[in-house]
This record gives sequence, structure tokens and C-alpha cells, in this order.
Amino acid sequence: MIAASFLAQQAKFLPTPTLFVDGLAIATFKDKAWTPISGPIKPELPFKVYLLDLVRVTQTASVYELEFAQEVEGNFIPNQFFSDVLWSGPKPKYPRSIRTVNPEQSEYKNLVAEFYKSETKKNPDFEIEINSIARCDLDGNGQEEVLIEAQSKGFSDEFNFEPSPKGQLSCTLLRHIKNGKPITEKIFFFSREAKSDVEPIQITHLKSIADFNGDGNYEVIVTADYYEGQSAHVYNLIKGQFKHLVENGAGA
Repeated sequence: MIAASFLAQQAKFLPTPTLFVDGLAIATFKDKAWTPISGPIKPELPFKVYLLDLVRVTQTASVYELEFAQEVEGNFIPNQFFSDVLWSGPKPKYPRSIRTVNPEQSEYKNLVAEFYKSETKKNPDFEIEINSIARCDLDGNGQEEVLIEAQSKGFSDEFNFEPSPKGQLSCTLLRHIKNGKPITEKIFFFSREAKSDVEPIQITHLKSIADFNGDGNYEVIVTADYYEGQSAHVYNLIKGQFKHLVENGAGA
């Protein structure tokens, strides 16, 4: 215990800010640019990370192991943290409030249903579940945006390959004002029709909202995982344009 405490006190943040999502080293931020990590990284251990949930930093922790799993070609931190998003760099900022919203509100379920219909040309036969909703001004222009993670009821991370009698859905959506009009924009969208056995099954999650690079704009982290594989994506919104900044993943 004394040795572990001493090591934790000596731990430092990585010299190049690094983002980990679901234990996987995803990208670095340097010279105002995000770069996906390719190949194994070998930082001096232990190193410090901030642990984030959807809307805040929860604490700091020290990483003692970084594994390179050859079979999935990725740098993984052993599952010792409760947080899905880890950041080894300057403390993320929260320049404007982020509010989580009651996911049971019918207006948001209706919004997801309308978007589903616009994508598939069909009304959903299934009940829509919303896992999380966050409202915030992503780019500081004075207007709030809404981020929604939703799925068909019962569709979970277990990657059930059995055809559903009512179809399936997993999506992350952005609701914002563009050119003076409210629009719903797709961040990630997966669906399969009733009784279809299309593969791979894909499931998305809205993981975190934070200003990682200190520029005053929020970054949004979303995952899009499939059976035996995972990926993470970083986005931001500037002047009405939702931009995909970086992505990375690992899979068998």
C-alpha cells in the first residue's frame, strides 16, 4: 500500500494529451489537431488520467498497466475504473452548463420516431427507449443543442443476433438550429427491419461532453460498437457545422 501510494504521488499526466474510451487509447491532441493512435504506445507508468462521465470530471486516477492486445490491435487499460472516458492532459473545462434531461419525455421519443421514419420511410413498430439526453450550448453562440441516445426497447449491449419481430434501433442524434431552422442530425444510426438477420449488429452510446482542448467549444464523444469490435468518435459543433474530428477503434 505504501509503494502504491508513493507511485500514485509520482504519476504525471502524459506529455501529449491522450484520450481513452472504454479502456482503449483512441487519439492524441497536439498542435491544435486530433490524431488517431496507430500501434502500441509505451508511456512511462504510472500516469495520471481524469475520469469523466457524461457531463463532468469525476476524479483523477493513476494508470499502472497499459496492455497491447495483439488479437485486437489496440492499447487497453485494464478495467479498473468505473469511468468510460479517461483523459491524460490538461483538466477538461466546462465553460457552459450541461443539463441532463428526463428521458421519459414524450417529445423526445416522438423526435426519435420522426427521425427513424425519415431514414427508413417506415413508422417504428417498436417502443422507443431513450437512454440519455443532454442539453447544452456546444459552441457558445447562445443557443442550446440537444444530444439524444436512444434505442428500441430491449435492444442492449448483449448483441442479440436473433431477428426481432418488431425491428431494432440504436442511434445518437443531435438537435440544433441550422440556418435559422431546427434540424435533427444523425451522429450514428443503426436499424434493422423486423425478422431481419443483417449483421453486424451495431450499438451506439453518448459517452461524454467536455472541452478537452480549452478552445471554448465542447467536444462530444460517441461510441459505435459491434460484435467483437469497438470504436470511438470525437465531434464538435462550430458555426452550425457538426464536424467529425477523429475516430479510432479495435476489433478482432
